[in-house]
Amino acid sequence: MSSSFFCLRLPKLLCAAIPIAACGGPSAGAYRDQLRAYDTAALEPAADAGDNLFAGSAELGLEDVVSATLERSPTIRAAQKGWRAAIARHPQAVSLDDPSVSYTFAPLSIGSSEVNYGQVVEISQPLPFPGKRRLRGQVALAEADAARHDAAAVKLRIAQMAAHLYYELYATTRAIEITSEFERELEAHREMLTAHLAAGHAWQDDALKVEVDLGETTQRRIDLEAQRDIASAQLNELLHRDPALPFPLLPESLPTPPPIEETVAQLTELAASSRPEVRAASARVIGGAAGVASAKREFYPDFRIVGRYSSMWPQLEHELMAGLAMTIPLWRGRRHAAVAEAEATREQAKSGVAEATLAVKSEVARAYRAHAAALDVLGKIENDIMPAARDRAAAIRVGLDSGRTTFIEVLRADHDLLSATLRYQLALANAHTRRADLDIAVGRLNLATRGERS
Repeated sequence: MSSSFFCLRLPKLLCAAIPIAACGGPSAGAYRDQLRAYDTAALEPAADAGDNLFAGSAELGLEDVVSATLERSPTIRAAQKGWRAAIARHPQAVSLDDPSVSYTFAPLSIGSSEVNYGQVVEISQPLPFPGKRRLRGQVALAEADAARHDAAAVKLRIAQMAAHLYYELYATTRAIEITSEFERELEAHREMLTAHLAAGHAWQDDALKVEVDLGETTQRRIDLEAQRDIASAQLNELLHRDPALPFPLLPESLPTPPPIEETVAQLTELAASSRPEVRAASARVIGGAAGVASAKREFYPDFRIVGRYSSMWPQLEHELMAGLAMTIPLWRGRRHAAVAEAEATREQAKSGVAEATLAVKSEVARAYRAHAAALDVLGKIENDIMPAARDRAAAIRVGLDSGRTTFIEVLRADHDLLSATLRYQLALANAHTRRADLDIAVGRLNLATRGERS
């Protein structure tokens, strides 16, 4: 068998063997799980400008707004791309280094009539110490898991922003309607007082009071319309569509949010285990522990398998060589420094878990208290203030018919009733907003399941 046969066949055989050794890298199953999770959750870029986003909807519900916002948000897509980038680091971390091939020859043997042409072909493959690739893969997967939960946290905050803007739009819309109703009533009173002034049955002071109230009410309506337009533009921006696009009609009213069934202690425990910020911090602790183990594993040597063909041996048995090389981890100072760095990173991650957990529990406690207070205020207005304002307005109108009260007293009573109605609608929107905050604080995305159409 000629030497050229071995020269040509040996590199091919080794090249075929190296990919086989590299197959089935560590943590391959967990890596595939991450990819599947990403493929399930990943959002595609918005396919249109959103002009017909709510076409055919007679009424705009919170579910419509939150779902559309989450589907179209470029911020969420950007966070998910960060997650995808982190997943892609895993195959890089566990991959073998590329093999190397070298070819050398003896220049003086070229054209010599005394000796054969001298050449050496060598192929080698670096192999890390067992366990190094696995630990690097664990670090990469932990980082990917943290990025996954970071993206989920972004999703929660975007949903919270959508809920806030929805209820702000609802509150300003209802406030405009109530203010416009009072404005129309004032205009009617002004016409009535003008007629009574001409007949000498009213005072000029009453007419001036109506004019002042009418001017203030008109100014308040203009301010509310500006607030509504701003909230509408902000919600459109969150939906990634033109700020001037209109929305369907909002519900005429919202139901009273149901009371909270869980205690604050139960909700804080639920949040501590389900909030993505805490899960991301916990994933970084896992990655930190794997990083420490990986840094310590660097004290072990790496290897290199070598195959060589040399034509400069007279015997065929000596032309083919195989060997194993080993690194000598002599410079231990940098390895000790790497371990110290990894341990500090791990401790930093542990502090991050404690900090995230405390922040989540504090947020739940604040949201729980704010929601309870909002329900108390809503109940006070609904059960005490509203009935009293209605009864007072009815009584004063009866007095007007009997001549015991004046137009101004009737006007004030009507104003108080409309003000109570406005306060109720604002308190109702605030109670729903505070409930949305509590849901987000716990880590729930059930913002649209509180019975807007119950």
